[in-house]
Amino acid sequence: MAIATKSLLSILNRTVDLLENTENYQWGHMGSCNCGHLAQIITGRTHTEIHNIAMMTDGDWSEKANQYCSDSGLPIDNIIKEMLAVGFEIDDINHIEYLSHPKITKRLAGTTFQHRRNSIEDVI
Repeated sequence: MAIATKSLLSILNRTVDLLENTENYQWGHMGSCNCGHLAQIITGRTHTEIHNIAMMTDGDWSEKANQYCSDSGLPIDNIIKEMLAVGFEIDDINHIEYLSHPKITKRLAGTTFQHRRNSIEDVI
């Protein structure tokens, strides 16, 4: 799990701001989902650019993160490389996409938290 630095907290807060002010949240859209919004903040790319890059290879964010290779030259790996460069880890990408890290979900709900896909309120 990433270390909660001021820089990472700022990125997460800016991602929340983006989510609170967007009409483009869609869990099944690679540029408009949880990780897609985070990638927008980190890379400065639009949701359309991120989606188009992500669709060049198979899989969701979790699969792409698990297959990540820093030397592949694939555009999606370059986006993931940028995410890792600011302090996130591969497991963080998986957990952000599914809102699934047990330490976080326990704090959010006090019990077992079930992320409702396509619920922007759950993500925020």
